[in-house]
Amino acid sequence: MKNKIEQLKEQLIDEMENYDPSEEFGISENKYQSIIERVHGFFDDIMDKEDESITIAKREKASRESFLENPQYKTLYENHSWVNAKDFISEIPELKEGNSYVLYLEVVPEKISSAFAATMINQLITGMQSKGALECTVEESTDSNNHFWLFESKE
Repeated sequence: MKNKIEQLKEQLIDEMENYDPSEEFGISENKYQSIIERVHGFFDDIMDKEDESITIAKREKASRESFLENPQYKTLYENHSWVNAKDFISEIPELKEGNSYVLYLEVVPEKISSAFAATMINQLITGMQSKGALECTVEESTDSNNHFWLFESKE
């Protein structure tokens, strides 16, 4: 298990080091480096603690309807036809520690990357230090527009 986590960490960090978030997220190089360090720390903590409560997994493709039509989820925020995340990220409600969330994005192909997803997640969880969950699904948009949904689990 540790080898898989280390491999995933290396792949993600390599991708993040070759990603420029300045236009998409409007963040400085220093801020981005702190996000990369947070990702390093996240994986290191998992490997050091061998924490079974933390899950990193690829799941079957989820559709937006699986959240929109599911009474277990409440839509906290959505935004459609945006160009860059920086245009709306300040409007997203603050995530509360201990709650479970799902971030679902449908984006144009050039935005699909693990670095984009990791940066988005880290922009949202700034205040969450532990306890809680945030699932993230990024799919290719079917209408050439970018779509963002944030759901909260009612469980």
